[in-house]
Amino acid sequence: MHKVLLVDDEVFVRKGLCNLIEWEELGFVVAGEAENGEDALKQIIDMQPDLVITDIRMPLMDGLELIRRAVEIPGLDPSFILISGYNDFAYAKQAIQFGVLDYILKPIDDAELRSTLQKLACTLSRKKLTQNAREQQLADSVMEALIHGTADEDAVAAVASALDVKMDGEYCYVVIEVYDRAVGYKEIAAAVKAVCKANCDTENDARMPRDTDRFVPVYEQSDGRYGLLLALPPAQAGAGLTRSAADQLLDDRLGGLAKGLTQALGTPVALFAGLTVNGLFNIRRSYQTAAETVKHKYAEEQRPYIHYKEISGKPLHERMLSDAFYDRLMEQLEENNAEGCRDAVRSMFDSFRKDRLDPSAVWSAIHRGMIAIIRVIQEMDGNAQQLASFQAVKDWEHRSMGARELEELFQGFVAEAAECISLLRQEQSKGGIEKIRKYIETNYSDNISLKTIAAHFYMNPVYLGQLFRKTYGVYFNDFLLSLRMGEAKKLLRLTDMRMYEIASKVGFQNADYFVAQFVKQEGMTPKEYRNKLIQKA
Repeated sequence: MHKVLLVDDEVFVRKGLCNLIEWEELGFVVAGEAENGEDALKQIIDMQPDLVITDIRMPLMDGLELIRRAVEIPGLDPSFILISGYNDFAYAKQAIQFGVLDYILKPIDDAELRSTLQKLACTLSRKKLTQNAREQQLADSVMEALIHGTADEDAVAAVASALDVKMDGEYCYVVIEVYDRAVGYKEIAAAVKAVCKANCDTENDARMPRDTDRFVPVYEQSDGRYGLLLALPPAQAGAGLTRSAADQLLDDRLGGLAKGLTQALGTPVALFAGLTVNGLFNIRRSYQTAAETVKHKYAEEQRPYIHYKEISGKPLHERMLSDAFYDRLMEQLEENNAEGCRDAVRSMFDSFRKDRLDPSAVWSAIHRGMIAIIRVIQEMDGNAQQLASFQAVKDWEHRSMGARELEELFQGFVAEAAECISLLRQEQSKGGIEKIRKYIETNYSDNISLKTIAAHFYMNPVYLGQLFRKTYGVYFNDFLLSLRMGEAKKLLRLTDMRMYEIASKVGFQNADYFVAQFVKQEGMTPKEYRNKLIQKA
């Protein structure tokens, strides 16, 4: 896969680009994002992407300056596509001078972008074929050509001969996802070879192949995701096996491979198998169905492997989760209820499976929850970026993650955020509770309540009530009532205002309720209180 870096100072433009087209169908994978030119330049040096798609106007360093500096770095040769909201000939002229591949105006037309990428994919593949001298690298390049349907017969025949596989055999493309970023290509390739050899050495079924060379070498699709082409044994291809028996044999091999890789790598591994196809030239179909199977990983119960036949015909949805999920999560978070937070997140992921959400909908749900949490922390003058899990949650869509691993990551982020909010609240409460008391004493005549005051000070109402009672030894409602009654008695003593006027003046919306509360407090009605004072006078 050709790695792509997206650069734009607007996050929703970047996310829109991510979802605008099916990148992998065109041979690309979005490997990173940057919000300005300086960050992009660092990522270009570290990541060495094949393609950089960048906006022109950005803070710190604009797109043209980014390109100028990048092309001056020895050993780097990325292609560039410029995007801009301005049809400015001067920009286009400069872009041509820097060797920019294309200049695309916003709003971006998906057909125009697809056409540009299709042409570039062929160019990049030819460049890689020219540069790759080792057999493994050559096989990887041809594999990319196979799955994207751009390989010619001579190239495929040469690689088939070198790898000792048949041109017309039966094959199954398998996506391997490894849920540990510390595990790299070399470890994966070695583990696949060792597991396959062990399975062949210990397999008693005569239908299984005895030669480990029937596995086309592993190649890296994206970070944590690898492609593997299983060459099925001769018995399966032509020894009279029924299709159901052949499918069972493939299932056994997938199960053994998943188990062996998990044990060998010491980290969770999941396999996603496409349809079995006849002939190397039909690998594209197996690859496409394997890629489709990957999209169902959050909609299915997580298991060691999923075959396309298990999800074929099942729908995926892009619907949004209801507001109730986020309201519940934020309430538990603000109350620092650890178990409540865990239950709220768990219910979100249960809904992913129940509603069969596709990866883009899952991203939206996680992103919405993350933004809501960040907003609360910012409103309390905190910095969410200081959370240890912040970056991992922010960039999770660029990693290969199963539902279980993603839930664990988000659970950790929510727990860390809850603790952060609790600490910020403690800091605020030291001086903040006195501000709240003064606010009540100033505004008691308004239609205020614990809930409205909590919202005004960005606090959870349950926590505010507890803090108020702990600090002043009285419940909030009792304190508010005592203020109102004190002012009501003063008005009864010093004015001739009517009862309903006094009730409204001290914050009661209903005069009868005011009288009832006055009787509870003083043991007499407001009128009796006033008459008693008159009699004394």
